[in-house]
Amino acid sequence: AVSLYLEISQLIDARHLSPASYQERTRKAVDNLIHAVENETFLNANAIDSSPNRVRAFQQTLMQIRAAENVRNSSDALNAMQWTMQYAHRQIGLSPTVVATEFVFGATDSLDRYSTFIPPERNAGPSAMLEEQVVGIGVSIEAHGRGVKIVKVIPKGPAAAAKLAKGDIIVAVNGQSLEDKSLDQITDLITGRAGTALTIDVKRSEQSPFRVRLVRQVVEINSVSDVSIIDGSSKIGYFKLERFASTSSKEIDDALWSLYRKGMKSLVIDLRGNPGGLLTAAIEIADKFVPCGTLVSTRGRHSQDNSQSVAKYSRTWKIPLVVLVDEDSASASEILAAAIQENERGVIVGRRSFGKGTVQTQFPLRSISASVRLTTAKFYSPNGREMAGAGVSPDELVETESSDQFDADIDRAIDVVRSDLPGSLATAHIDCRIRPGALSSLDS
Repeated sequence: AVSLYLEISQLIDARHLSPASYQERTRKAVDNLIHAVENETFLNANAIDSSPNRVRAFQQTLMQIRAAENVRNSSDALNAMQWTMQYAHRQIGLSPTVVATEFVFGATDSLDRYSTFIPPERNAGPSAMLEEQVVGIGVSIEAHGRGVKIVKVIPKGPAAAAKLAKGDIIVAVNGQSLEDKSLDQITDLITGRAGTALTIDVKRSEQSPFRVRLVRQVVEINSVSDVSIIDGSSKIGYFKLERFASTSSKEIDDALWSLYRKGMKSLVIDLRGNPGGLLTAAIEIADKFVPCGTLVSTRGRHSQDNSQSVAKYSRTWKIPLVVLVDEDSASASEILAAAIQENERGVIVGRRSFGKGTVQTQFPLRSISASVRLTTAKFYSPNGREMAGAGVSPDELVETESSDQFDADIDRAIDVVRSDLPGSLATAHIDCRIRPGALSSLDS
């Protein structure tokens, strides 16, 4: 545990974009412990049966450590950790390893919201967001007052076979009400091994809840969904990009050619709710539409974290383009939207995006079979604008609320395409020697 703490500390010092001081890391670890010994689950899990007076005395001593100003370097932090390990074991019987683990989390928690220690049990494979298959019932969900709301039903999954639909509310799992449970708790109830069964109670509109029996199975996760012509008279193509994964570029190629064969004359790309994914995928997709110019750049503390990606002008789609974003469009979504907007390649419609403009790098650890994810650089838009905290502001702001029957963003996108403002949808026959966006055309 001590080796693990030292290894993570050295990685933070060497690679994090803005390392916290050892004083801040120690204070965060101590805060974690002060709150932990007030938590019944933590006390039970660590078999702590000390009297409340001994626990309070332990907390008061920790407060003194927190207030001290003598942690100036890794050696001081290590001394503080080892003293706390010994004192915790002597005072309340808390394992020294548990204390060291809290110092590990304290070190990463003191950095930024995206840097984290990834324990061994969560280190076996890629992020679930980037996996091509998952085991479950085939739905995407969001929190709701009575349980969870289905925001997407994945084709060919158990939920799709049972005719569940977007907007349905799952109010119970296996007869257990979901009303007071967190999203993580509900997800744990719904997921399980392939082939196992569960029942869910579903509330739909004004109907009484009905019960559905489902069998969990492996569900294919696609990056692209809802490929269609959304306006027959203007031949406006549409697809929704759910995430940026290794398969996203090929899926978009398939969608584009499918729409082209149906007579598509303009295109709407929907990035709403897309949390991001692979930077390489965002660059590859942007390069399909932007004929020339910078797509994105990154800057960090070290030269290996600095990069600039430029459009290659190779087989670029010149079709007029609208991109939908909202407050949940983040990271790679913002890179694509900014590349389209600042190269004047199309129009951005919706609401300001999330503003996650930082790069995370995952480092495997030698001490144990785990890893640490650290923020190592920031994204900059084609115009050199720092994107962290700023996001992408739409050219066409949509404040009208959508419903299950009406999508205000898509409605505005169709209006934008039909109006065909000069230069706004840019871009057949662009000469990359002149300013991108100076020409407009409906050529596909």
